[in-house]
Amino acid sequence: MPGFHPTDAAILPDGSALVLERRFSLLGGFAARLVRAVPNALSSAREGTVLGGETILTLDDAPLPAENWEAVAVTRFGDQTLVALISDDNESVLQRSLLLLFVWRG
Repeated sequence: MPGFHPTDAAILPDGSALVLERRFSLLGGFAARLVRAVPNALSSAREGTVLGGETILTLDDAPLPAENWEAVAVTRFGDQTLVALISDDNESVLQRSLLLLFVWRG
């Protein structure tokens, strides 16, 4: 989607990657999406390769907040895979620092 730029990525246990992308415009504000790139695409990528993937989450309106999303992390907790998204307020009254935590169901 035009205007989105990657800010972070994390590897899932199956070898696929979650790529956090965001965009900003003065009229539209912040929007973000989480894209999953499959292992085959990652293993065959070379310098200059533009990876595609499936958008699995969008953060641009209710119920999930549009914010300055900057980081994604993946961890295991017991038998569950957890995905965390982190935003930064940049010390601005117009932004918030948030943490969203999801259970990955694959």
